[in-house]
Formats: sequence, C-alpha cells, structure tokens
Amino acid sequence: MVAVIVGTSLVVIRMFAPETYTDNLIAAGLFLAALVPLMSFVLGGRGWVASSLLLAVAGLVHDTSFLEMVAVLVVLALLYAPSSVRAWRAGRRPFTATPCGRVAIATAGGTAGAAALAFGLLRAAPNTPQLTRRELTKKLREDLPLYRFPLTIPLAAWGAAALAVGGRGKPERERLAAGFLLRVAGSWTAVTAGGILLFVVGRNSPAHRFLSFFLPLPILIAIGLLAAGARVARPAGVAVVLVGLIGLGFLGYHTLYVELPADRGIEWTDPAKIADAQAAAAYLDAAGIPRTSPVVFVVDDLGPNPLSYVPEMAYLIRSVLPADRIVNTHLYVGDPVRYLEGRPTFRPSPPTYDQNAARFWPAVRALLPRRPVAMVLASFNPAFGALAAAHPDWVVGRGLIVLQGPRLAGHSAPPALPSFPGPAGLALLGAATVAALGLIGIGWAWALLPPTRLFEVVSLAPAFGTAMLVVTGLVIDQAGLRLDSWDAAAAGPVAAAAGAALAYFEIIRRRRSAAAGR
Repeated sequence: MVAVIVGTSLVVIRMFAPETYTDNLIAAGLFLAALVPLMSFVLGGRGWVASSLLLAVAGLVHDTSFLEMVAVLVVLALLYAPSSVRAWRAGRRPFTATPCGRVAIATAGGTAGAAALAFGLLRAAPNTPQLTRRELTKKLREDLPLYRFPLTIPLAAWGAAALAVGGRGKPERERLAAGFLLRVAGSWTAVTAGGILLFVVGRNSPAHRFLSFFLPLPILIAIGLLAAGARVARPAGVAVVLVGLIGLGFLGYHTLYVELPADRGIEWTDPAKIADAQAAAAYLDAAGIPRTSPVVFVVDDLGPNPLSYVPEMAYLIRSVLPADRIVNTHLYVGDPVRYLEGRPTFRPSPPTYDQNAARFWPAVRALLPRRPVAMVLASFNPAFGALAAAHPDWVVGRGLIVLQGPRLAGHSAPPALPSFPGPAGLALLGAATVAALGLIGIGWAWALLPPTRLFEVVSLAPAFGTAMLVVTGLVIDQAGLRLDSWDAAAAGPVAAAAGAALAYFEIIRRRRSAAAGR
C-alpha cells in the first residue's frame, strides 16, 4: 500500500514530469533503499556495507541529490546525538556503536564510495547545473500548486502522529524502527525547509528540487491512511483504505495526464527534429565520417527561454545519433554565417541568450582549426530556409545543410520514425525491467543485507540490481568496451554472477557461524 501510494504521489509525479530526469528517480530509489539496511545498522544489526554501497552509487548517479541525502543523514545523526552521547558517557557502548556513530559511519562510507567512483572510476569532478534566479523562481511558482499542501500536509501530519503513538505496546524493535522513520522524516523536513529558506533569503537554492525530493510526505500520508483504516472495524477499515487509495491515485492521475498538459504544457518529442537528426546520422555514415571525429550542429532558438530549450535540442540530437558519436557531438548556438566566420553569436534579447551561447562556444572555438563537419538542420535553426535559398548546393538532403564537410549528391532519406508499444506493451516492459533488475540484484541483496525475511531481500533486489548495473556498465566502458554494441550485454550477467558468487560465500559463512555457535 505504501509503495503504491508513494509511486502515484504528487512528489514522484513531479520528479517524473517535464524538465526532470531519470537520474533523479534512480537516485531517490537508491536512497530510500539505503535507509532500510541503515535502519538495521542503527538498531544494532548489520547493514552499513549495504547502505554505504547504495548511497555511493546514488551519489554517482546524481551528485546534487546526493548532497541533500548527506544533509538529511547529518541531521539524523544530530537527532540521535543526545541519547548516543549519554550512552557513551555512561560506558554502555562505544560511540561508534551508538545510533549517532552508526549513522556517521554509513554516511562516511557512502561519501567515500561516491568519491572513489567519481574520481577513481570516472576521473571526473561533479558538475552541478547553474540556474538563474529568474529560472528558479519560475520553477518554484509553477510547482507549488502541484503538491496540494492544504490537503497533503494535514494527511502527512496525521501519519506522523499515528507513527509516533503506534509503537506503544509493541516489541522494542518495532518501536525503535518507528522512531527511526520519524527521525528520518523530521531530518528530511528540516533539510527541505532549509533549502527553501535559503531561496527565500536570496540565495540561488533550488527550492523546487528540494520539494520534488520530499518523499517523506507521501510515505507519511500512506501510513496515516493505513492507521485510519486500522481504527475502524475490519470491513469498514478496508473500505476506508481502498477509498483513500483510489482518491490519491486519481489525484496523481489527474495531475500527470490532465493538469500538467493543460496548465504547463508538455514538451512532446518533435517528430520533425527526430527525422532531421536521423538524416544527419545517415549522412555522417554515408560520407564515411569516423565516429571519433568531431561534428558541430549549428542550432538556434529565438524564443523566450533558450537557456532551457537549447540543451533539450542537444538531448534530441544525441538521442538519435549512434552512442559513440555522442561524445564528439558539439553545438554552436547562433547564426550559420557567423559560425563560418569563426565568431560567436550574441544578441541583446532574450536576456539569457548570450549566457546560453557562451556556454557552448568555448568547445566549438577549440575545434575550428580542425574544420570539423558542421551541419544545419531545418527544425533546429530558423535560418535554414534563407540559407538554403542562398546556397542550394549546400543542401544534401531534406532538412539538412552541410556547412563544412563532404556534400553528397542525392543523399538518401533517413529510415522511418520508430514506433512505440501501447499501454499494455509498456506495462509488460516495465514489469520485465523490474524483474531483470531484481534477478541482477538478488544475490547482492541476499549477501549484503542483514539476515532477515525473504520479503525484504526480494523488495530491495531491484535497487541493488540498479546500483550494480550502473557500476558494472561504467567498468565495462572504462575497460574500452562499447556500450552501444553487444559488449554491453555482458553488464547484466556479470553483475548478476558477481552477486551470486558473493551470496554463495555468504551462505557458507553463515552456516559455519551457526555450526560454531552450536
């Protein structure tokens, strides 16, 4: 019930909605998964290796969200600090065995792991996006109504109250677990409020991102709904939970499929842009341009927000090109003639145009002496029509002008646009993806999680599968194997086999430990 409510919640929908990215969702899933072994570790069991591993990969996936994760864990450690210090001073346990010390150990392990993966494996520093105050304000203003705070905050408060009193009379471990979740929710709330406060006082804090990552809100709503059902006799209680579930699900459905398209618009994938990018990819192959050679696309946007729209042009182009061309693909923003003259294009309006053009210019300027292949695509640059009329011999295909490079006569049309499965096909692909990730991660979950019920192992297996698929894919890439070929197919089996071997040795260790105990 909690998983369904969180998965269809307004918070997750905002993470999934336009102008957000898959890495946010992956990082959020890995962080939530890391909290389960972390809870076991804090309560005195095993789990720090599992939680540190998941945290480290989450940091590799999305470094900005990782900073928020670390902040949440730091506040969580501070909430545990008073009782931990008392236990340490009384000599009941060393500080590293207290809840505060154990949260610090897991956090340090995750941070060190993320740094090792980023600097050691990728040899790259984090690259946090820079947004203007105007853009941050616009995003926050648009996002605030989505969360329905007059409804969701009271429901979450009810859930927090139910969690606070629900542990009374329960076994100690259940009470401690409820306390852990309350502290996590409180820490997360404090960090979210702090991020919003920084924005209010004038700092360029991404307040909208703090809100979109605020997963305790739907978790507490789900707990509150279950608690409300438990307070009523069985048939009526089940009805209360089902009605609440349907109502919350409908609210999420309406927000995603009705409100967002109607009020904010949806940036649909443009078939014309896909077709033009396909034509460019076909031309590069037909002209025999090596995939290691740089290619420049001359694009332009005369709308009100080029700072946001031009990078999306880059995403569309790179999503169509072969994978090994992506790293050598560059954008010049502006007038094609100025590109040929070797000069950047600057304009007084809109205000962010020059900032956006300057973002792409340094990389292109360094390439100019090499005279890379340069192209103009009809749907990516308003100057295409005038340029084609002035230089018809530069046109090598429908919607494609070659500024520099071989101009092939009679260049063939690109292949047809790909088709996509319907709702049933997408549901099947989704289920198959979760199953595949679960198979990859089941060995890792069994080996690294503390001895527990099979339910927890199976539930967290997709998270471990995701984490290890990310790491294995990067290792394969760094080894020189290409991820656009059949070499990439090895990532899943290799990760699964490593997890199975680790689980095998863990089973042997547990059996020997049990035999020694007898």
